[in-house]
Amino acid sequence: MRPLLLPQDSSLPSLVYTTVADRSDLGIDGTIESDYFQVQIDIWAETYKQAKTLEQEARALHGFAGDLFGLQVGLAEISKNLEEYDNDTKRYRVSLDLNLYF
Repeated sequence: MRPLLLPQDSSLPSLVYTTVADRSDLGIDGTIESDYFQVQIDIWAETYKQAKTLEQEARALHGFAGDLFGLQVGLAEISKNLEEYDNDTKRYRVSLDLNLYF
């Protein structure tokens, strides 16, 4: 798992994550009601089957609540962003959005 980008010579399959949003929702009285964190997860693989297998493993987080690497998560949601084949690198990509509510 790597942040932001996948170097050309990286072994596959591999995951790349990018922070998309990190915010706190305010209540009408100005107090913080919830914290929200969104991460895009890109799964890169040599075969479509590898990419889909890792997607299914990542989807196990959907509906999760509890301790996640020391963070108390109120709810985790996963949604699919896109699937593609990169003709230049001959790699498959499945892109997911992971939303964490605290």
